[in-house]
Amino acid sequence: MKILKQLTLITALSSTMAVATTPPITSIVVGFPPGGGNYLVANIIATAAEKAGYPTVLDIKPGAGGIVGMNYCASKVTDKNLLCIASQAQYVHGSFLSPEIVKYNSEKLTYVKMIGYSPSVLVTRASNQKPFAELIDDMKKNKPVKFGSAAIGYSILTQWLFSNTPTSNGILADYKGAGPMIIDILGGTVDYGFVPYTVVKSQVDSGTLRIVATWPDKNAPVLAKYPNIQQYVKEMEPDTGLLGFVLGEGADPEQVKRYNVLLTTLMQDPTVRNQLEASGFFMSDPKLGPADFEAAAKSERARLSKQYTPAVKALYNIK
Repeated sequence: MKILKQLTLITALSSTMAVATTPPITSIVVGFPPGGGNYLVANIIATAAEKAGYPTVLDIKPGAGGIVGMNYCASKVTDKNLLCIASQAQYVHGSFLSPEIVKYNSEKLTYVKMIGYSPSVLVTRASNQKPFAELIDDMKKNKPVKFGSAAIGYSILTQWLFSNTPTSNGILADYKGAGPMIIDILGGTVDYGFVPYTVVKSQVDSGTLRIVATWPDKNAPVLAKYPNIQQYVKEMEPDTGLLGFVLGEGADPEQVKRYNVLLTTLMQDPTVRNQLEASGFFMSDPKLGPADFEAAAKSERARLSKQYTPAVKALYNIK
């Protein structure tokens, strides 16, 4: 009888250990092409997870400003080894778009972990030394100004700028990813473009691109008032450009808990923190949990909804 009890105990312990050591993530869905802010953060986290003993691959599913990837991620909510990295394009703008485009309820996503934020910046080639005030003046005088956008959220920002600065000569070109847009800005085909700071930090540091203004705090004041982006970001809303990990509606609470514990551990790793900060990303407090991320996302939706003017809604078929 004792032997039977011992065998039962050993079996139970072995089962518990197997569950504890099972890799909690095998795939991170990224809704943007390689090179963007979402990809950079997901790649850093995936690499750190692999070093911690949890081999993780990036599943790239770009399209519709991240919506295609989020559609896929939300439909795979029963997959216990899948996670999705998301920004405003998925959990904020998605709540305003047509159900023909968005196949999930963005307000009912399951929030796992808030990683941090990267401010949106308006950039131009370094040879264009016009301050933001002169750009606005050109638009008011109906001088031709070409803008580029790498995602729907930035298209909406540009349209918002057009609607608040009466102009009939503002041109917007939509790109599939920030890379081609940046190439055209450097080549002179496009004058300006809205992008996450993480995407252009290296070009700004090397002096090939120049930050004209940040967005959307205080109607994008001239950045010349601030010696560097880090100083200005401290004055911005902490949830601006918020990025984190989510799952589809109705995800398993135990799965959320597992992911949150692992991601918290990875975020506390000095190497991970240094890599994220070196890419121009500003990290959230690792101790913040799913409820904090959900509250911040709700705040983002309320703030960004003010940009949805009738003209923008009509342009993007927004309900």
